[in-house]
Amino acid sequence: AFGLLKQANYPAAEAALRAFVEQHPKDAMAGNAQYWLGETYYLKGDYEKAIVELDKVAAHYPNNNKIPSAVFKQGLSFEKLGSKKDATALYKKVVEKYPKSPEAAAAKKRLKAIKGR
Repeated sequence: AFGLLKQANYPAAEAALRAFVEQHPKDAMAGNAQYWLGETYYLKGDYEKAIVELDKVAAHYPNNNKIPSAVFKQGLSFEKLGSKKDATALYKKVVEKYPKSPEAAAAKKRLKAIKGR
């Protein structure tokens, strides 16, 4: 599924990732698959679906290492949709809850960029 995503075959990647998550919800890689499913929607420009799918990472896999990435990507999605308020809240969440993550540094940059507008 990840190979399909890298090849930009988004419909096939989406189908494979969704099937994996549905068939193996307790698998150690299910949280990552859920993240990449959200990423698939983001890359297609379907930011609303990306937000919904990325939200499921923390909701269903609370210990997954992709949570900071998922929250940050949700912020980017809201920003693409023109919702600076929601984007700002998510970027602040990344900075506060995951301060040592690479996403926290990226979130700080996005917060500065939003303020500068």
